[in-house]
Amino acid sequence: MASTEPGVARTSTLRDAQKAFTRQRLLDAAAEAFAAKGYGATTIDDIVEVAGATRATFYLHFKSKADVVTELVAFARTESRALYEQLTSPVLDGRCEPIRAWLGSAMEYWERMRPYLAPGLEAAAIEPELQRAEDGDVEIAVAAIVAGMAGSGRLEEGARRLHALLMFGQLEWLFRRWMRLGWEFDREQVLDALTETWMAALR
Repeated sequence: MASTEPGVARTSTLRDAQKAFTRQRLLDAAAEAFAAKGYGATTIDDIVEVAGATRATFYLHFKSKADVVTELVAFARTESRALYEQLTSPVLDGRCEPIRAWLGSAMEYWERMRPYLAPGLEAAAIEPELQRAEDGDVEIAVAAIVAGMAGSGRLEEGARRLHALLMFGQLEWLFRRWMRLGWEFDREQVLDALTETWMAALR
């Protein structure tokens, strides 16, 4: 019996690898379909057609279309939360250069994660669980800004959260608009304007 164990282990490993490959193929296909048609218009049939799979295969890995987009967004959210937590340091510093550098990192993140974030934002309008997760991310960013303000003694305590919400809300609105319509202005011009408005809010 012991002699069969290595073979069993290899079979299990290959099966797990195949399962992971198929799951990733479905996720990639979903991202492609969402980018082409939007979350609302995309069907499970669209996803499996792009993936070259079947509905039966889809349901072996996911419960629903919402389940797929939740996993796509979770991939991007891991990085976004780390990025948002880094906001405390530049706000605490208060100089233009660190603020602009963080805003540039945020812009790069949104550009890189666009295939995952765009369908997630659309889905959040109709999927309560996704909306709650998105709200949680905003709270991480706002809390980081407030912590930087508090550490540097900027603004009255009662005004910090409002200013933080306005600062991050402006940034998020701009990125949402960009994902739908593209950049209307030069990238450096956008960064300069964002930095100027954030510095004004911090003063």
